Amino acid sequence: MKKRFPFWTLGLLGIAIVGLAPALYFLPDAIKPSPNPADYLPEKLVHVDHADIVQGEFITGQDVTRARLECHADAATDLMKTTHWTWRRLDWEALGYSGDPLEWSGRDQ
Repeated sequence: MKKRFPFWTLGLLGIAIVGLAPALYFLPDAIKPSPNPADYLPEKLVHVDHADIVQGEFITGQDVTRARLECHADAATDLMKTTHWTWRRLDWEALGYSGDPLEWSGRDQ
């Protein structure tokens, strides 16, 4: 008896190709690193002109700070967490200083 080729397997193969082709076409490409370093910089926030928002005459810097803290109440605590406020990020010993920067009375005394 002669074995016959099951032609239904060709139909199954055709259905698989028709189903997989769009799926493979729309798969995302591998993410390639960009050669441009500027692509990795964070996006800057859009500047908001506060001239229409904040009204009043500001004579001292403290007046400006008080007006700013009315809308941005958490700004003071955010600032106090930065290295600008804490001075903790710099290697002070490498710069010729010793000890805590807040305890210096003068460098060359």
